[in-house]
Amino acid sequence: MNIDSKLSEFFKNSDPRGLRSLSDQIMVEGFVKKDKKEIRLAVIAHSLSIIVQKDYYKKDKAYWDNFVSTLKTQLNDSENFLDEIEKEIVELDGHFGRYKENVLHLSRIRKGSTLYAWGVSLTLASSLVDVPEYELMKQIGRTKIVDEEGSQTSVESRLKVAEESL
Repeated sequence: MNIDSKLSEFFKNSDPRGLRSLSDQIMVEGFVKKDKKEIRLAVIAHSLSIIVQKDYYKKDKAYWDNFVSTLKTQLNDSENFLDEIEKEIVELDGHFGRYKENVLHLSRIRKGSTLYAWGVSLTLASSLVDVPEYELMKQIGRTKIVDEEGSQTSVESRLKVAEESL
């Protein structure tokens, strides 16, 4: 089974874990090859995993059914399906207006910070996910990317120990 059919199958079954796992698998392949197309597909799979988890996307049944139908068509037929799927995701998210930034953009930032955690330079990670470096830096500052020699103790734990020693 190829990646597009797996993506379609996991989406059809509303399987967020399958979509995230597939996203990670695609991300690894894209990382190794430094392939922007595969990275974009990983971002799409991650976005879809978020979408299928949220019930509010499915409340407008007609809009949701149209989104699902369009997505299936794009996955099976289109030469430039990545552009079309990204457009559909942004439109779906815009219709429901739940995020300040759309779910696709948030997925790009997450996947970009993952690339950075794997050792890709900030500039290359930013380029591969089409997000400005400063946005990745904000995300990286919020995540727990443990350095090789760094401590795995949380800030809260270190603060508590420091307060107790006073």
